[in-house]
Order: sequence, then structure tokens, then C-alpha cells
Amino acid sequence: MSSETPRTGLIRFAPAAYSALLVVAAILSRFAVLSNDSFPLRWQADHLSLGDPATFYNGFFPVGYPLLLRIAGFTREPFAATEIIQALIAGFYAILAIRLFERFLGKMGVWTAIVVVLLNPSAVRAALSVTPDFLAALAALLAFLAISKRDYGIAGIALGIGALLRTHMLVMIAAFAIAVLIFERDQGFRQSLRLCLAALPIVLLQGLVQAWSGHGMFESSQTLNVYRMMYGIDWNHPPAILDSSMFALVASDPLRFFSAYLSHVLSVADYLLPILVLGVWQFRTGSRDSRLMVLLTASILYLAAITVGYSPRAVLPIWPVAVLAIVLLARGLAKRVLPTGILQNLQMRPWIPAVLLAIVGAGVIEIFLGANHAAMRVREYESIERDLGIRSTEEAKRIYTDDFGLYFPNLYDATPRTSGGWAEVGLPRYLREQQHIIDSSADSFRESLLQASIRTAIFAIPPFNARAYAIVISDTGHYRFQFRTVHEAVYAIH
Repeated sequence: MSSETPRTGLIRFAPAAYSALLVVAAILSRFAVLSNDSFPLRWQADHLSLGDPATFYNGFFPVGYPLLLRIAGFTREPFAATEIIQALIAGFYAILAIRLFERFLGKMGVWTAIVVVLLNPSAVRAALSVTPDFLAALAALLAFLAISKRDYGIAGIALGIGALLRTHMLVMIAAFAIAVLIFERDQGFRQSLRLCLAALPIVLLQGLVQAWSGHGMFESSQTLNVYRMMYGIDWNHPPAILDSSMFALVASDPLRFFSAYLSHVLSVADYLLPILVLGVWQFRTGSRDSRLMVLLTASILYLAAITVGYSPRAVLPIWPVAVLAIVLLARGLAKRVLPTGILQNLQMRPWIPAVLLAIVGAGVIEIFLGANHAAMRVREYESIERDLGIRSTEEAKRIYTDDFGLYFPNLYDATPRTSGGWAEVGLPRYLREQQHIIDSSADSFRESLLQASIRTAIFAIPPFNARAYAIVISDTGHYRFQFRTVHEAVYAIH
């Protein structure tokens, strides 16, 4: 492994360029809200009150990000402000990634790895989404770099901060504690304990917030994710808060669980396989670097655990380790297959930087195309807002939609009424303000809408709530088609 620092002008320039690229992309997208998770998180942020501790509880997300959105709320544009902040911080993410790769790779390997990591569409989307995924991935990357330096105290603090942003970072703390215990043979117990003790105060902070809010220190609604993996879910009609524990749910149908789990493990094979193969290779050759083995083993344990209640975004923190594994495997195979002279000659050829620059160019074009697509959606939402003559958030709430991503950009990103979603399960006070719309029959659906003072219904095409949409299109006496955009159909309720 290489501990040298092969810095070049390009590498020094990359972090600032990456931040600038994402800021431009955010502006070109017109600060489009890319995740429908943003709206329940902001709902919680807006409702946080020291006089009502229950408002600090969230069954799916720790308290860190809602607090950040509450702070950003002073701008009156918390989504745009948070997007810009994350785009700027993305440069720091690039710096950490470069420094991590420099500890294991030579110059060409660093170039390759950093291009692949930074241009990963999932990483770009996370940085431009108002969700905690990017900041959690940043905390994990800081921990990876600290572990590469055997600074387990800093690693524990970083992972603890990550646990204030995403619950799955608790799994990462446990995974690293186990990996350190196994591979830091001389001081494994001591270093593992140091990592856990450094993370513990921050983890306990989240637990104390939960206890203060009237819930268990480690209580969550994550059983719903296991249920979703096993049985699927209709988010417009999520099951009520599950009384059974995660273990009881698995025990109720273990064959279904293991079948679903296996399919989800296969879905992360692009992350898991290179890490697993490199780990086995390192172990068998005996040329093991304990730092690398800790990173690989912890990543495998983490992926195996979080796949139980799989969220596609939960794998993002491991992406730099997966890329590191891919580059190291490619380098190892090249050394075994190609004669030394040919390998050195290939590394000196200018075509490798040219290929990397071409990949960068293609990645930048893809980012800008994505930003333009997002801007088109913003314009579509503006056209609905304009054509319906919506001028206030109160008027927005008199509209029902089955599209959890629909919002009105000119009304501080106000959303219509939705029914369902994880907020109904995970936020204790949510249903007080937004009662569930009953659509079990035509009469109950119309009655629920009218009781909520809703006079307009907007459905995604194809509809997310197929049952309610079928009611609307079959009852022309009470629902009158108004207009349609590219992705939405609008009906008036009589």
C-alpha cells in the first residue's frame, strides 16, 4: 500500500471544481426538491417545540437534520439554502476522498478513484437533495480516513455525528467496532473500545432526546422497512404502527424473510462483491494491511445488516470503499497478468488521463442534463400552481395529490395534501394536522375530501394511488377533469 501523497494541480483543483459544479447544477435545476422525504422532514422542523417534546421524535430519522432545516428556516427558503450548503461542503467530501485514496493508491489510482466516486449519480443526487444522506456519507468518509490513520477516537466521533443524521450509522459503529477488534490484533480491544466510547456521548444524545420525547432511547419505526422488504408496501395506505418487533415479524414467516433478504443482498452486489473479493484476496495472500482489512470487513458487515430493512440510499456511505476495492483489484490483476515493463509503459501513456477526462466530461454533461430535467419538473409544478390560481399555503392544502413529490415552488415549496407516507407512521403529531384520507369506497373518499375542505385532486400519471384514481375517473358526476400536464392530471371535486 502507498502512503505517499501524489498531489497534482488537478487533484488540488478537484474539490473546488466539484463544489462549483454542484452549485451551478443546483441553480440550473432551480433548486428542485429531488426527494419527497424532504417534505416530512421540513414538517417536523417547522413543528419542533420545546413545549411539546413529542415533536422531537421521528421513527425513521434522528433529530439532526430536522434541527438543521429549522435553523435554515430563517432564510424562508430552507430547501434552497440547504442545497447550497451541501453543494459547498461537497468540496470537503472530495478532499476527504482524495486523502483516503492517497493512503492506498498511487497517482493514477487516485485520479481514477476520485472521478468514479464524485461522479456517481447517487452521490450527486444526495448532495443536491434536502435529506441527511449526503451529510451522513460525509461523516462516514471522515471516519474512513481516520481509520486509515488508526485514529479511532476521531473515527468514533465522526460515526457518532453520522448517527445524529441517519439511523443506519449505528450499524456502522457496531460494524467498525467488530472489525477493529478482529484485525487490530495487538490493541484491538483497546482501539475498539476507544471508537465506541468516542461515539457513545453523541449516540446517547439522540437517545436522551427520544426519552425526553416520551419514547424509548432506541425506539424506532424501522420494523416497517422490514415489513416493506418482506411484503411490499402501498405508501398511500401504509400499515398502522406495527406492534410486533422486528424479530417477531421475521419469525412469523422466516422463509419469506430470507427470500426477500437474498434478493436485496443481490441488489447491492456492485458494492458487496468487490469489497468481499478484495478482502478474501488480501487474507489469502497474507499481504494484509490491518487498516484496509478493517475498512473492508466493516463495510461487509454493514451491508449485510442494513440490507435487512433496505433503503437504496443506505449504501451510499460505503461507495468510496467499494471504489477503492475495485481500483486495488484492477491494479492487482494487472500486475499478475501483465509483465512489469508493459505495465509501466501503459501507465506512462497519455491515453489514461485522456480517458479520465472524457469520463469527467460525460459525467458533467449527465449532471447538467439531470439539472435541466429537474428544472422542467419545477416549471411543470409552477404551471399547475398558476393554472389553479394558488396564492397561499392554505389554498395549497385544499388540494389532494397522490404524488408525494409535487410541490408549489413559488409558495415557499408548499405541498398539497397527501395521505400516507412514512410521516403518518413515524411522526406522532402528523395525523393531528393531516388526517388520513379514506378511499376504501367512492362515498368515503369523497366525504373525506370534502371534510378536509379539498376541492381539487391531482393524480400522478400513472397514478400512485390507483384505487382513488379509479374512483375519480369512474365518477364523472362528482369529479370533473380540468387539465393535464406531462406528469399530472387535475380534477375538480363537486
